[in-house]
Amino acid sequence: MLLVDASVAVRWFVDQPGHVEASKWLRRLAGDSNLLVGPDLLRFEVCGALARLSPIREPEWARRAFARFDRLGLRSIPTTLE
Repeated sequence: MLLVDASVAVRWFVDQPGHVEASKWLRRLAGDSNLLVGPDLLRFEVCGALARLSPIREPEWARRAFARFDRLGLRSIPTTLE
């Protein structure tokens, strides 16, 4: 099981330093839906980062990127102690 960090997930959609490596990592590991997991806050962190980047991109870019992120089907693990 590999825990995905928001900084890596954002690089799947944004050409920033580390984008090529993050994309290769995703292609190699995304085939196993039980392998990649994220904290329950990951969805909100990725959405926030994509929304902050959207003013410099075409309208609807963040919405499409976030929809693609959702389709990855990353399992969410709770960040609470209970």
